[in-house]
Amino acid sequence: MYDIDRHFMKKNIITVCNIVLLVVAVILLDWRLQQPMLFALLVVPLAYAWLKFRHKSQSDVPETFKRFESIEMVVSVLGQPDDSILLNATRANELAGNILVYRDRKLMIIDGTEVNMDDIVDVATVNTATPYTLGDYQVVLTMRKPRKDYIRLPIGQDADYAMQVAKDIIDQLRSASASFH
Repeated sequence: MYDIDRHFMKKNIITVCNIVLLVVAVILLDWRLQQPMLFALLVVPLAYAWLKFRHKSQSDVPETFKRFESIEMVVSVLGQPDDSILLNATRANELAGNILVYRDRKLMIIDGTEVNMDDIVDVATVNTATPYTLGDYQVVLTMRKPRKDYIRLPIGQDADYAMQVAKDIIDQLRSASASFH
């Protein structure tokens, strides 16, 4: 699964490193050229870059984004789910092996992440095989922006079961909202 926290942390670390390198370069230039006005002229762009970085990092993560660590944590916060869809029988008691469905809230918990049902645009199955390897089947959820484009759910090597999982997800979406196509 794609980990949204790791993606934003990596972007933020790169931006902070660039700002630190710029500050070090300005200080070294100021020290070498003995021009105190050079330092003063570059404080304004640095302040602007810092404010832009803070604003962007706060607006990148949606406010409704939550990450759960276990099924027990989800149940303690949201209550008992209306339904669940089994993705992998060997991981049936883990969040990665289930999709927990809360129809009244139009919410699905997929691999510990809250997903609003209204944000799901399409559900499809994909075979990841190549001519040289056997591939697993995946159920791919196409998402609306601003979250991310796709959520890929590994199913295994059973095409019929992948189709059944996709059908179950579509049925849950339809029962929660009549506007799903």
